Amino acid sequence: MRFDEGSGSHRATPWETAHESSVRRWLDAGYPSAPRILYWNERPAKSVPVTKTEEGVMMLSGFSSSLLEAFVAGNMDKFSPILKMIELLGKECYLRLRLSARRTGMD
Repeated sequence: MRFDEGSGSHRATPWETAHESSVRRWLDAGYPSAPRILYWNERPAKSVPVTKTEEGVMMLSGFSSSLLEAFVAGNMDKFSPILKMIELLGKECYLRLRLSARRTGMD
């Protein structure tokens, strides 16, 4: 079930979202705050569990080996598409492209 399907959003007083429920349960259990939460959507879907401004939440969409490697290594705090692109373009296999761009004035 998609997150918004079970929320009762069609009612006058909507239910709490799955994310709100999870955070509330952590706080009710006596933890000072909820853990950082990663929502990873690996298939096309229009529903999202939280908005981009939600504190302590990261949302990923799709699958790539780079995402999986960053997740398993625990480097999600340092992961961004721009940093990943810079890292990839810094590899030796792209050296010829960099040199070619410098000669044509495209650097």
